[in-house]
Amino acid sequence: MSYNAAYFGNLFVEVAQRPSSRVSYHVDKDNPFLINATGYGNIPYDTGRTQRSVYLSRVAPTSCTVRFNGETSPYAVYLQYCLNVGRSDVPNSHRNFLQKFAKNEFIRELQRQFKEVRVQ
Repeated sequence: MSYNAAYFGNLFVEVAQRPSSRVSYHVDKDNPFLINATGYGNIPYDTGRTQRSVYLSRVAPTSCTVRFNGETSPYAVYLQYCLNVGRSDVPNSHRNFLQKFAKNEFIRELQRQFKEVRVQ
């Protein structure tokens, strides 16, 4: 088994696309200030387009790039970076979802496979 950049990039994509890595925040129509969270992960999931659009776009011997397909999920960048939802004052619950995913779901998978993983 070769543990190179392609291995870890493919593992990142695989873990990101698992059902356990998704979360959805639905607004209660009777009370728009009550948000119900479903799921236990961090990858945004309402229609599934963001989660299914994760792919390995570039692989080099010592590095790789994982991206979201911008045609399928053009709003992923807004989910990642915006403070609020659209032009509203509602806080963006998905903000920094990539960092949260890497720190939680991806690290857990690395610890499962390699036993001793320390994050600094």
